[in-house]
Amino acid sequence: MSPPRARWPPGSSGFAERVGWSQPTLEEQNRRMSTTGASRPTFTTTRFREGYAVGDVDAFLDTVFTAISTGQPVPPIATAVFRPVRMANGYDMDEVDAFLDELEAGLAR
Repeated sequence: MSPPRARWPPGSSGFAERVGWSQPTLEEQNRRMSTTGASRPTFTTTRFREGYAVGDVDAFLDTVFTAISTGQPVPPIATAVFRPVRMANGYDMDEVDAFLDELEAGLAR
C-alpha cells in the first residue's frame, strides 16, 4: 500500500478517480515546485482525530518554500516537529509526513 498523498484538488472526494482523472504524485508536485517555484499541497484537515497543528505546519512550509525559491539553505526537514492537536483543526499526520519525506528525498538529489 502506498503512503497517502496530499489531496489534489482541494476538496476532492474521489470524483477525479472515478472519472479517470489522476492526481499528481508528491514527486510530480516536487518537480513542479523546483521548476516553477514553490507550490504547496493542500492537506486533509482533521478535527476529531489527532492531527498536526495547522499553524506549525504552515509556518515550517513557508520557511522551506521561501528558502527553495530564494536559493537559501533549506531547514532540516527530518527534524521538523509539529504540535499534535485533537478537537481542533489539524492537518492529517500521514499526509504531512509523506509529503515531507518526498520533499526531503527530492531535495537530496
